[in-house]
Amino acid sequence: MKNKIKKKLNEFSLECKNHLNNLKIITTAGKYNIELSSRTLSDVIEKEVISFIIDYFGKNNIKYGSWTGYDVIIVNLENITIYVNIKTNLFNPKMDGTWLCSASVIEKLKKQRVLEFLYCVKFEYKKEDNYLKFISEKVAGPISDIELIYYAKGEETKYKIRREFNGRHCHILNKYYE
Repeated sequence: MKNKIKKKLNEFSLECKNHLNNLKIITTAGKYNIELSSRTLSDVIEKEVISFIIDYFGKNNIKYGSWTGYDVIIVNLENITIYVNIKTNLFNPKMDGTWLCSASVIEKLKKQRVLEFLYCVKFEYKKEDNYLKFISEKVAGPISDIELIYYAKGEETKYKIRREFNGRHCHILNKYYE
């Protein structure tokens, strides 16, 4: 069943990437074309993905919101409830992984037995001529099958991952995204 779910999420993410490219999301705002932050762009991308996922899987099969403090889209896929987290990254081939969430969230989700139904869909983009160009779409999961990288600010790590977050966090190595 995991393979069937992942296959469906891969099909969705490819169509969604094409949809995002067709939207021609602009990277600047205002009279003076001030560049938008990556956080703002991520929010815009996530909202567009949520709209697309509702259309793709059907409004009756989707719930969206913060679920126990973690933003996920809850999808009824083939009568199985799965949880989908959206990741957006400016393409950086030097990075070994993608930030997932704080370690405390993983512990909560572990206790609630959600990790076996949690998947991440990642969209990577480049900025070209004040627009976003989506260059890849990938799926990782279920998270229960992935060896997560735990990192706390200031610790040593052999991985090239984002290190600016306070507290202890989890990352998914790129090799787990297909």
